[in-house]
Amino acid sequence: MTLFEELGIEKTLVDKLNAIGIVDATEVQKVSIPIILAGKDVVVRSKTGSGKTYAFVLPILNKLSGMDYRNPVAIVLAPTRELAMQTYKAIENLGDRRFKPVVVYGGVSINPQINGIKNGCNIVIGTPGRLLDIMDRGVLKLDNIKYAVIDEADDMLNMGFIEDVNRILSATKKERQTMLFSATIPRELNSTIHNHTTEPEFISIGGTDGITVKTIDHSFYLTRKNKKFQTLLTYLKENNPGKTIVFSRTKSGADLVCEALKEAGVNSMLIHGGLTQDRRERVLNNFKVNGEVLVTTDVLARGIDIKDIQTIINYDLPEDTDVYVHRVGRSARMGKSGKAFNIVSDSEEELIQEIENKNKIKMNEIVLHIDKYANLASESIEKAMAKSKRKTGFRSARGSSERPDRYRRNDSRSKPYTNNNKRHGKSGRYVYGN
Repeated sequence: MTLFEELGIEKTLVDKLNAIGIVDATEVQKVSIPIILAGKDVVVRSKTGSGKTYAFVLPILNKLSGMDYRNPVAIVLAPTRELAMQTYKAIENLGDRRFKPVVVYGGVSINPQINGIKNGCNIVIGTPGRLLDIMDRGVLKLDNIKYAVIDEADDMLNMGFIEDVNRILSATKKERQTMLFSATIPRELNSTIHNHTTEPEFISIGGTDGITVKTIDHSFYLTRKNKKFQTLLTYLKENNPGKTIVFSRTKSGADLVCEALKEAGVNSMLIHGGLTQDRRERVLNNFKVNGEVLVTTDVLARGIDIKDIQTIINYDLPEDTDVYVHRVGRSARMGKSGKAFNIVSDSEEELIQEIENKNKIKMNEIVLHIDKYANLASESIEKAMAKSKRKTGFRSARGSSERPDRYRRNDSRSKPYTNNNKRHGKSGRYVYGN
């Protein structure tokens, strides 16, 4: 018997796992799967990149193996479109026709999603806003739900979706099995846990010191605000970082950084919440195949599984220390090693100590000779800004109203955005150029 069979997963599913290269179970899977198969509610805290998706997908599929339902009996709630798609693909990749998942999310036409549900499914996966929209139209009924999953629950809380989650769960019968998975379990989730689970088993993988992946090397470089792009360019040119994700706090910042990198001869791609869903999926697929640098916002900080990410660069440090965990967790997936490089302006120095203390890590200050790329950085930024102005027709930027992607309240639609070269407001931390 293989390890998954020892955990209680049927041989048919194990064979399909082996066919896609999954042989050994991760720690969170070893601990969670038997408990879920036993029918118990669970609250699971496990670090990003630990294999949480299959920890709930496999036991649910195992329970559905001998059943044929026209109505959904399992529902998975995800905070972002990308994470919903990841769970959907985890099921689809197994190639088992007994399971008929449908995935729903905002930013695309609702009609094909409605048709998918009407045509019959036994698993529905989606973001809270779009699920509620479909429920309110009378298309999706949750009377037969036996298994409910809240994936990345702390992000649901941070993004303001937890009330929608509570409403969706309240529409199901109480006689269901509920599974809550998250990288952190803040106190604010206690109400949801109390109201929607029954005597849950609390599972903590890695202990309180294991939230941040230990195989990541953390470093930083202290620079001035107007030298941040110069620092980024130097690091990319001099350190051979491999497949890299660069995080910017705002969409306009990501736009500018990506365009400037292209001007500097760096193969870079862009993805954030201002792009259409189709374009986001195309960019992700292209990056997985032949991408070198992906510039993004916190839309990618949770749950997205891109293999072989070697380096995470925080162009803008996150103000929330928990977000740092989720960003850097894009590298060092499934036990591999990775690097996290942080570009720190003088106004962000205090954040370094906060991140170190909260996540029990040590950041090493590195030496970079950024003057070597001063001219190239300056020219690239100027060209990128000129392109931005031409694209927007010299319209005035609305920087004061711009908010980071992770705080978008309505996940059913993507709001238009404008490019701008400064972030206004209390922190005043974003000034690009020289």
